[in-house]
Amino acid sequence: MTHRTALALIVFLPLAACSTTRFPAPPMVMPEPVPARPVTPFADGSFGTRASELNRFVIEASRLAVRNARRPAVRAIAQRLVAAHMPDMQNLQQMAERQGGSLPASLTTRAQTMMADLEKSRRAFDHDYLLDMINAHQDLVSAYRAEMSEGGNSDLKGFATANLGPTERHLAELMRLAGQR
Repeated sequence: MTHRTALALIVFLPLAACSTTRFPAPPMVMPEPVPARPVTPFADGSFGTRASELNRFVIEASRLAVRNARRPAVRAIAQRLVAAHMPDMQNLQQMAERQGGSLPASLTTRAQTMMADLEKSRRAFDHDYLLDMINAHQDLVSAYRAEMSEGGNSDLKGFATANLGPTERHLAELMRLAGQR
């Protein structure tokens, strides 16, 4: 920088700050607030939705087992599972409606695939059905326990608490039957 430029900055810069001409500040534009979407206990991925998906799969697969199982003990547990899980689905549906939510009306894509595989199963139907039911009941037990310890909705916590014991008993019976081949 030259001596002349430095001198100009020293003299004129403070004068520019004393200028009486004011430039208006640009108007502040505030973004429109985005309305928050209500988070319901029945939103996708929530406990209510997951519990209904698992219960729906247990019901549909068990109805199939009532028709296709070879062993009478497998048909019998399938009938008990339908009878036990139907009221659970109705309770979940009623809770969802009371809270302004809704439940999926059909099986998930994964459950549909599992049902299709089960329908194709002939000789190993009983074994495949029992394994699917064991997995579904293990998932339900995990979901119920998580809801009981971390859930924020008292209705769903109560649902999980009431259903944990029966689901664990179903799981134990399914495991016993699977070991009997």
